[in-house]
Order: sequence, then structure tokens, then C-alpha cells
Amino acid sequence: MGEVNVTIKNHRVVDKSAKLLGLEEVNRIQVTGAQVKEALEHGVSRYPADVGIFPQVSGISFTLDSSAQAGKRVVSVEVNGKPLDLMQKYSLAVTNFMHMGGDGYSMLVNAPLLGEYGLADDVLAAWISRGENLRSFGQRIRIDK
Repeated sequence: MGEVNVTIKNHRVVDKSAKLLGLEEVNRIQVTGAQVKEALEHGVSRYPADVGIFPQVSGISFTLDSSAQAGKRVVSVEVNGKPLDLMQKYSLAVTNFMHMGGDGYSMLVNAPLLGEYGLADDVLAAWISRGENLRSFGQRIRIDK
């Protein structure tokens, strides 16, 4: 359990109920489209069970066929509105826990590290304190069946 405690335009905001990532650091890694697809497949492999591995995405949208067998559930993926290219290299933000293969994300273990951005709580707090507007990214995850 984390806590959001930031000041936005001279107003202090504290949310003690926020479930944040605590001491996990945010990393930027380089992956292939094939690794992205494999990570998505892993993340939806136990859907609809609430097991904590379901992917949280931005800049990516995908369609999940919940009636298909695990490993064949992700039927389409777009990155910034374009079809995923399995051979192309992409930049991906993940926690260091995921980068080390936590929760079964073994496909990310050897991905080159492109940057380290600090603790997830601090990254979120810094973003909030800048006062940027939250943008809608549309429907990122579509579930069929």
C-alpha cells in the first residue's frame, strides 16, 4: 500500500488509500514486437482470474479473445495506432520487478535497459505535481467473448 502525498498549485493532496508500487523502480527497456506480444499473452493468460499479472498499457491497444486457450488469446495489437511489428524494436516502461522476470514475465529479463527513472511512487508524484492534464487514450483493451 502506497501513499500519494504531493502539492499541486499550492494545494496539498494526500491519498492514503492509493495502491501504488511502493519501492519498485520504473525502468525503460528495449524489446521486440515479439516480446511485447509474448508479455501481453502472459498477462492475459489467466483472465478472468484476478491474479495481478493483467497488463496495464499506454500507447498500446489490443484485443483479447477470452474464449481462446492461453497463449493464443491476443488477436490484435496496435502500437500508437499502427499494427505491432514483431521484428521492430520498441521502448517499454516497466517496473524493475517485471524486468527481473517477476510474476512470470521471463520474456523481459534480458531486455536491454535504456533508462532508470526512480521509484514508481516518486515518478507518479512528480507527474501529478507538474499539473499536467490527464489525457484519454481511448479504448486500450478490448475483450471479445
